[in-house]
Amino acid sequence: ERFPNAVVVLGGPAGDRASVLVRVPEALTKRIAAGKLVGKLAELVGGKGGGKPAIAQGGGPGLTELGRALAAAPTIVSEMLDA
Repeated sequence: ERFPNAVVVLGGPAGDRASVLVRVPEALTKRIAAGKLVGKLAELVGGKGGGKPAIAQGGGPGLTELGRALAAAPTIVSEMLDA
């Protein structure tokens, strides 16, 4: 792995809805739970999310807000690391 401690956030359209996927390396799951992170991102698109500590998915009806949610990901990750 080139970036073993990288938090990966992917998003895209799923029909007329926004979809978000988060992957967190096992070494960081105590500080950043994928389910909590995806939940915060899904809120920004008007939806919900959840999953396991290392991988989670979510989404919502706010496809037009997906770009804003993805842009917010680095800030949310930083806040979770600082907590």
